[in-house]
Amino acid sequence: MCGIAGYITVNNILTEETLNQFLKCQHHRGPDASGKFIAPGVGLAHNRLSILDTSTKANQPFTSSDGRYVMVYNGEVYNYREFQKQIDTDLRTASDTEVILEMFVRHGHKCVDFFRGMFAFVIYDKVENCLWIFRDRFGIKPLYYYLTKDTFIFASELKAIADLSEIKDKLSHNKESINHFLHLGFIPSSSTVFNEIHAFPSAAYGKIGFDMKLETWNYWKASDFTNTEKTGFNKAKSRIKDLLFASVEEHLISDVPVGLFLSGGIDSSLLAAIATKIYSSKIKTFTIGLNGIHNEAPYARKIAEYLGTEHHESYLSDSIAMEFLNNVNDTYDEPFADTSSIPTMLVSELAAKHVKVAMSGEGADEIFLGYNSYNWASRLNNPLIRAGLKPLQSLNRILNDPRFSKVDRMLKKSGSHYLAAEIYSSEHGFYSSEEVSLLRKTKYKGFEYKRTSSAMTDQILFELEVALKDGLLVKMDRASMKFGLEARVPFLDHRLVEYVLSLSLEHKFKPNKHILKELLFEMIPVTYFNRKKWGFGLSSEHPIRNYILQNLIDKNKKANNLPRLFASYVLENNKYMR
Repeated sequence: MCGIAGYITVNNILTEETLNQFLKCQHHRGPDASGKFIAPGVGLAHNRLSILDTSTKANQPFTSSDGRYVMVYNGEVYNYREFQKQIDTDLRTASDTEVILEMFVRHGHKCVDFFRGMFAFVIYDKVENCLWIFRDRFGIKPLYYYLTKDTFIFASELKAIADLSEIKDKLSHNKESINHFLHLGFIPSSSTVFNEIHAFPSAAYGKIGFDMKLETWNYWKASDFTNTEKTGFNKAKSRIKDLLFASVEEHLISDVPVGLFLSGGIDSSLLAAIATKIYSSKIKTFTIGLNGIHNEAPYARKIAEYLGTEHHESYLSDSIAMEFLNNVNDTYDEPFADTSSIPTMLVSELAAKHVKVAMSGEGADEIFLGYNSYNWASRLNNPLIRAGLKPLQSLNRILNDPRFSKVDRMLKKSGSHYLAAEIYSSEHGFYSSEEVSLLRKTKYKGFEYKRTSSAMTDQILFELEVALKDGLLVKMDRASMKFGLEARVPFLDHRLVEYVLSLSLEHKFKPNKHILKELLFEMIPVTYFNRKKWGFGLSSEHPIRNYILQNLIDKNKKANNLPRLFASYVLENNKYMR
């Protein structure tokens, strides 16, 4: 896990000092080593977090054995050992970095089809004078770019580009991105807070030369795998078990200590149970306690004791919560309104004191349908409910009960072209598209997302391709890398995702995550999980609510819950909004 950055320019306005700025800005992403490559009009910079082959021989930028290509790379390719014997040259390192580059030498852009893992890497071709750019299937590893008629800049974090003295005065605000933020709580990667800076698409590769024409191509689509497999439940469960064990085993590959975030819920407990069966050493687990009824630390501790892990926990005090609240904008760059970003930063800080790698359960709820948003998509796709929409809406208006406000909102939007985003927005307590229009005094139609003819399939793909990628994975990447910690997500092995997506809804949906539960209860007794799952998010009663209310300048009357208040606070205090 590292930080990468670089440029290609025709007028030489960017220099070695630009690379130095990149290295300073992204030092937290790779504090172990740094390096630069400079050629006429081209520069590459790399901050290294040493995980595989920690020797200096594996430092970057890394040059291919034939001397033609130079690469900077962020991430992990877990199956790199499969290709070491295919490379007909003596390898200089034991790292995945060298394997990736030599596979590109032999297979060109098609090399990415072979890789399992999380990655963003850029390769400079000295002969063709161009850059090749690659990003993993799920967008686990970030990559941003800036492009004009004479300059192309890329970096792992938006701030590395936005804060460059050479371009900061050339940036303008993207107003539609703020509409999306108020609607979803994050800025989807189809835009950024600036019109001139973009997120490089996931599951894509690209090429750009001195003509400044960026071409991109997709190499993978989740929608290609939905509902294609016809198989029985027991066979599906067995296959998922094999894939999960294989994924966890690969995600444990490291030359430094590996740990695991343990919340005490289904997903992280399953990963912990599998890891303890595979890992040769005693695995370290980490959890955060929250004061109040939402505290899951005692449950996580009991599971850790049952599995025999080396367990560490820390409690989120009010003072630490306030401190991290005021670090959210510096950590996430763009406005980001997930309250669980605060405890995620704390658990990352805790883990970084003991390990350099930690596994996490992101992706399980998306592919195994663990969210209530899937219940809504199912209901609103039900012909009987759709037939009774008007009577139900009339009844809601007559009752005028605030408890039915979500129901009323869902019913109103049931025929919307953008139903998946509306369901997500309502479930997480953010503003409807109509409310955004009123707040911003502009017409906002909502976040456009429509992939199939099925509301349920659209919801699955939205949660995976938008909410997970641009929300949860951004949260985890920025929070962990803030402390020089690599976060790995075994549920997002693409073989596992493809197989689960291919299963019928009956296997995935009734009841929620029942396949994962059956696998888990083979290893940990069900009695450890007879409770409601809360997660890492802050409750509406948390003192941070009053702190925000006291410190907000613009008192928005519609900000009547913690998610909306949090959104208002980060928006008001974000330096890029001034």
